[in-house]
Amino acid sequence: MKKHIILLILILGLITLFAKNSDAQARFFMPTEVGSSAEMIARGNIEGFSNTAEVLLENPASLHTIKHFSVSAFTTTFMDEVTYQAVSIALKTKKGVIGAAYMSAGVDDITKTYQDQDEITNPLGIIIPVGTFKYSTEVAKLSYQFSQTKRLHWGISGDYYVTTIDTVRGTGYNMDAGVKYDGKKLDMALAIKNFLPGYDVSYTGGESDGKEEVLPAEIVFVSRYTLGPINLFGQIKSGGRYDLVTKSGAISYKPGFFPWIEFTAGYKEFGVLDTIETNTTLGVGLTLENVKFNYALESSEHIEFDKKHYFSVGIKF
Repeated sequence: MKKHIILLILILGLITLFAKNSDAQARFFMPTEVGSSAEMIARGNIEGFSNTAEVLLENPASLHTIKHFSVSAFTTTFMDEVTYQAVSIALKTKKGVIGAAYMSAGVDDITKTYQDQDEITNPLGIIIPVGTFKYSTEVAKLSYQFSQTKRLHWGISGDYYVTTIDTVRGTGYNMDAGVKYDGKKLDMALAIKNFLPGYDVSYTGGESDGKEEVLPAEIVFVSRYTLGPINLFGQIKSGGRYDLVTKSGAISYKPGFFPWIEFTAGYKEFGVLDTIETNTTLGVGLTLENVKFNYALESSEHIEFDKKHYFSVGIKF
């Protein structure tokens, strides 16, 4: 029965991807593409194996690791301008785990300019700054997770999206679903994101009034194999903003003489337009009582993103 349920979820995911991503419409930028935490980024953006609250941004079924209460925070900046922020909270109840998360990406002070097109009054074509405007993309998630057995876990999330560009505003909502199976050595998880067809981001204001962007559907399959102090991770992701199939892999090690520290190395593929690029990552995590600190270093061929540092903190009771 359990195998049949997982197969049904997989088939639903494939149908979702075909129905939503087969067109050529513009697709919404997902701030979660950056990563939910430094721990996840160190694993090459492999999803669903964090054990603090930010995991609901990856796969809501993985919230089963929350025993009582957890909160996490993550922030980083790209190109000295684009700021990413994420905060998550999760609480265990008698009926399962409930959680909420908020993530944003944005720039607060983009220069707004004006150019007088009249060749008489502005013969040199001078561009004049006339103020600033804000760009932001935000996502809020509400999640619920329950466990069917000690090993089989389910989760679902409701997602609300907002993007703001000066006077233009876009809003939309959708849902994610996930399932996770914990084996003795092999763990597997599946997440389907934005699986509701036709629920996209609609814009109001300016020249974008009435236009829409598709919320890109994704299906993510991940696995983890445990060999004593070593964990081997793998991931296949299909769909997304560029409708590509990408792969990631990682390895982590917890030394037996100091199990509070974890070293991680990862490899990830990601889409850029119609091509697949690759990055490598390194990371270290330190758990002190109920507080978990993580650091990640990401290598990239892009000069603005090469040797990028990430920090995150999570609290779990």
